[in-house]
Amino acid sequence: MKKRKKVIGVVILFVTLCLVGAGTLLFVYGSHGEYFKTRTTINGMSVSNKTPEEIAQILKSQNEKRKVEVVEKDKVILSFSYKEAGYEVQVDSLEQSISDYLAQQKQESWINTFKQENYNISIPYVMDETVFKQIVNSKQFTRQQIPTKDACLVFDQNSYMIEAEVYGNEIDENAFQNLVKKQMSETDLDDDKVLVIIEDDLYVKPVVTKENPDLQLQKDGYNQYCNARITYLFGNEQVVLEWDTIQQWLQIEKNQVSLDVGKISAYVTQMAEKYNTIYKDRIIETSGGKTITLAGNDYGYRIDKEGEINQLVSDLKENKEIEREPVYEIKGYGRNGVDDLNGTYIEVDLTNQHLWLYINHELIVESDVVTGNPDYQETEWPVGM
Repeated sequence: MKKRKKVIGVVILFVTLCLVGAGTLLFVYGSHGEYFKTRTTINGMSVSNKTPEEIAQILKSQNEKRKVEVVEKDKVILSFSYKEAGYEVQVDSLEQSISDYLAQQKQESWINTFKQENYNISIPYVMDETVFKQIVNSKQFTRQQIPTKDACLVFDQNSYMIEAEVYGNEIDENAFQNLVKKQMSETDLDDDKVLVIIEDDLYVKPVVTKENPDLQLQKDGYNQYCNARITYLFGNEQVVLEWDTIQQWLQIEKNQVSLDVGKISAYVTQMAEKYNTIYKDRIIETSGGKTITLAGNDYGYRIDKEGEINQLVSDLKENKEIEREPVYEIKGYGRNGVDDLNGTYIEVDLTNQHLWLYINHELIVESDVVTGNPDYQETEWPVGM
């Protein structure tokens, strides 16, 4: 019995010495201060016997080299590293997080000395937005860019037709960049590659399709007027009203296409202001070389605005080429643009009692004259006039 108790005592003593020895080992480990114990990992990497400074530098290098691949239809069309995209690891912040884990480990019981310890640390980054946008955009894709296009009207020979929309591979840049940022921040840190898959919802969709009812209505309206071309004759001078102007006069309201009479009226008014000559001061260069202004001019041309508007609307609805003079309220004998004398007139100088007759800008007759009052002495005209 005494022998059995002696054996038990020896066993207890041995265990005690082992425990004391382990405590000594733990004390020795702890005395190094800045090293992680054996069987410790951070973000899947073994950090045994490494300091926080060493670990932070390794993680910085690893993460800034991590690759991002953008995949479209199973093909990589863009590849870059975190660093190339403007991401830089904040080493001081990372080192502090690692040190916090080390301090936590040092406070653990010596019993956990050989226990596996796995830590996951978020990698703190600062990101240069300008650099990011220069790298992460569709211009960098290694594939042909096909722009998305709305359906539109095209002129074919003498009528308009609808050109169908194009579903290209143009992407929404903001949505794409936000997706890349999200994937870069959420992908597991132990993955050495980040995959960004371009899904259908990233592509820019056409806003207007060939079935769009407004586009159909616009096509029908354009084809009612697109062949109209009005050439106004002001003697040898012409003013041509073409489709690029007429097109601006069309209005679509309540599923109907009509002409904007207000805009047509403004066009006619502008034309009248330029080409009306009656009741405007007339500037003349005399045969003697002087320039004079004649007020109260009662000869010339005046466009009938209301008549011209009605005629123009009627012409446009004909949808063909028409050549004519404007509708006049008052009309002279001939004109060439704003020149309603067209080089044919009689000039009388009352002061010097002299007369000149011009026809088509050519001096035909020049003569002295005697002017007077009909009640006392009639004006004497040259012989043959």
